[in-house]
Amino acid sequence: MPSIRDPLLLVVLLASCVPDAHPRNPSDGDSGAPDSRPTADHDATSDNSDANGTDACTPSGPRDSDAPDASTSDETSLDSGVDAAYVDAGAQEGPLDALQEMRNPGPGADAAPDARSMCPSAGWPSGWVCIPAGAFTMGSPVTEPGRDNLNDDEVQHQVTITRAFWMKATEVTQGEWQAVTGNNPSGFNACGANCPVEEVRWYEAVAYANALSRKDGYAPCYAKSPGVAYDDAAAAAKMTPDWVDGLSCPGYRLPTEAEWEYAARSGTTTAFYSGPITNVECSPVDPNLDKVGWYCANSNSTTHSVATKQPSPWGLYDMLGNVWEFVWDWYGPYSGNVTDPLGPVSAGDRVGRGGSFAEAAKYHRTAYREYDHPDVRYNFLGVRLVRSIP
Repeated sequence: MPSIRDPLLLVVLLASCVPDAHPRNPSDGDSGAPDSRPTADHDATSDNSDANGTDACTPSGPRDSDAPDASTSDETSLDSGVDAAYVDAGAQEGPLDALQEMRNPGPGADAAPDARSMCPSAGWPSGWVCIPAGAFTMGSPVTEPGRDNLNDDEVQHQVTITRAFWMKATEVTQGEWQAVTGNNPSGFNACGANCPVEEVRWYEAVAYANALSRKDGYAPCYAKSPGVAYDDAAAAAKMTPDWVDGLSCPGYRLPTEAEWEYAARSGTTTAFYSGPITNVECSPVDPNLDKVGWYCANSNSTTHSVATKQPSPWGLYDMLGNVWEFVWDWYGPYSGNVTDPLGPVSAGDRVGRGGSFAEAAKYHRTAYREYDHPDVRYNFLGVRLVRSIP
């Protein structure tokens, strides 16, 4: 996501600078060489300080997405502020009936679980997948091909997810983003409305989640000040949002890193949800990754329409490849066995997951963690949303 790993990224990278970057050595191959983290030169025209005093970088040149959006400029209360004209008329039943039955314990279950841990039997919102509560092993075994055992940030540990949540079946598309914000920041805008939106800053992804919540009639999850929803103005000021109610918030939000990996694994334990990894670089093609993801071996150096590869066992598309996906968490070491982790309280970088059309196969392993400053903008970086089940 954030690093210039090899010469291919020099071709596809549209960002004008890489703040707080940690570029990989372009010569890194199968040797397992550790990441190098020299400090990148900042753009001389950039304003390198954000509202919280954190070093940042504003890409040069005007962009439509940098202009304030009148549709979301008004401050919105976290308790109300819902535009009644946009309230969803009703959820549609999803087509994954067999999947719902598989993930909901039957009459023989040992104990009656909390209703929030269950996937509803009907009323699935169109385009969303229910991810049930459960436990899984997060991280990767030290023997997994492509794993960096020197920068060991994939230590296996047990994670418990106590409540079910909706996850968007695809990455947010350019058409969906534009319908809410009125702009399209994507570098690959010629790819079309059904291609993933990219060149989205983390701050903008948070503001988009709130704007979509307001549009669909939900109280927003993120605040810029007590009682005032996070919006485009806060994103432009690079303010760090307050996630007021945590996992109990009713609106759309970014997944936590644990939620993302749990959903991406979809009950599997291999490097990819389609099977083990056999070829860690761009060539030769890895047959299991080729089934499910657009990456450097098959993408022709561009994004592709969402949901054109096979889904995960739980019905999620493009969790691996196409574009990286920002999650909520700050980047930091894992802290052992945990329940509903929200990540470090603060740090310098936000986590990105899933790999992109420009990356080698090893960076698409389900356990792989990438990270960068929340103000970066790349043409291989997008977003996918979730919503807690009430």
